Amino acid sequence: MNKILTATFALLYLSLVSFTVFETKVGEKDFYEEAYSTIAFEDGYLISGSYNESGGADNWNSYLVFVDENGDTLWSKKDLPVNGFARKTNDGNIIFIGGNKAGLVYDSIKISKTDILGNTLWSKSFRFSNCKNVVTDIAETNDGFVVSGYFSTNSCNHPSFDAFVMKLDHNGTELWKQVFTGQLDEQFHSIKKMPNGNIAAFGWSNSEASNNRADYLLAIYSDKGLLINHKLLGDDKRNYGYGLEVLNDNTFILNGYSDKMEVMHVDASLNINWSKIFQNAAGSTYYKVMKTSDGGLALTGTENSNGFPITVFYKTDMQGNILWKKNFSGIIREFTETAEGKFILAGFADYLPDMYIVKFDSTKIEQNNIVIDKFNDKPLQVNNDIDVDALLQELGITTKIDEEKLSKKYPKINVFPNPSSEVLNIEFTNPDAKPYHLDVYDFGGSLVIQQKNITDSKIVIQKDWLSTGVYTYKLTGEGNTHCGKFIFK
Repeated sequence: MNKILTATFALLYLSLVSFTVFETKVGEKDFYEEAYSTIAFEDGYLISGSYNESGGADNWNSYLVFVDENGDTLWSKKDLPVNGFARKTNDGNIIFIGGNKAGLVYDSIKISKTDILGNTLWSKSFRFSNCKNVVTDIAETNDGFVVSGYFSTNSCNHPSFDAFVMKLDHNGTELWKQVFTGQLDEQFHSIKKMPNGNIAAFGWSNSEASNNRADYLLAIYSDKGLLINHKLLGDDKRNYGYGLEVLNDNTFILNGYSDKMEVMHVDASLNINWSKIFQNAAGSTYYKVMKTSDGGLALTGTENSNGFPITVFYKTDMQGNILWKKNFSGIIREFTETAEGKFILAGFADYLPDMYIVKFDSTKIEQNNIVIDKFNDKPLQVNNDIDVDALLQELGITTKIDEEKLSKKYPKINVFPNPSSEVLNIEFTNPDAKPYHLDVYDFGGSLVIQQKNITDSKIVIQKDWLSTGVYTYKLTGEGNTHCGKFIFK
């Protein structure tokens, strides 16, 4: 069987690409202004926040700013009836989660849907207690929205808190709500819809932990509001959870801190697969994690730098290994990724704070000098593959990581399809579920993927984890090393 194959290779050398597109502050000299969230649109970025003329706790008012791709303000609006964190809905409008007044702690919760200019389409109010109602996150589902937060259960001066999850339809009508309660404090700070239709909520609790210390709390609800499972996670320190990402296999990436910033992967049974510890934490709720378009993770948090809190932005691979890190002069509350793979961050900066908005390119390794060749009538092997080694030899291309120098090729391994445009499968013999270790190197010899404690006999590598190019893999375990090359086109 013959096939016309067009292979695109990104070859020859590596470069590290990163630059700040803009870093801007929005506000008046003697006012307090803070940004809560940012949304990317085709023609710019909508920043939701609040302002305060006097500095009094009850004098915050809503503030919307729209900036273009260079950070210049196109328009701004103050004193709207909507406030809080903003999210883009699937129909291109905006959902606001806030309260009866601007700020982040409310007498009552208000959830509103608007158009892009802030004109209200509908608005609903909810009240869980007489004071200190906090709404933290919202996620859209097929039939509405799910909302997370917490509220005071004792006196307003010395409250303890219960967490809640609430389901709304697309018109904001409450379908159900569930309260996660205990003797002390429970708080949910992130909520996500899962691929299997369930709902995941993440935060922390100190009611069930020993010595009343806080532990990460991950809870799973059905779409009808039934608590399916929950688990406290963490170590013997106080663990405060804030950031949540749900992966396609219904597993979880969590972000929070004890004495240090932490990111972890939790399986569908709520067991920790791995955990990575970063620098000393400075507290706060400004933690978020998300899977990025290039197949890695992006996460924010606050770290202690010589006694002062700073916001940090980490880019890691899917195993939490740090690829790069950025520090910021202001405090970042939230961030989002744009369609072109850049990041928009929003928060506040300075003593009399202004809105602080940053846009920068994702720092990533790129394989440059694109070489495109067409190979007609190449003989195909099993699974519609070609002989990658023979193909590279024909081109006169030698990768900087040569599998023959690593070890002898092991014959009982199947890599397919190769070349691949979407998913690459590595199958090998492992009947006793022994642990293996996978390393993947790019054309220039840099380690780009590392997976440990692999006990299955099949590994799947997604195309969106890597750029187009030639890669060398090394799979080690039980005294054997499997090596070879593959191509993502």
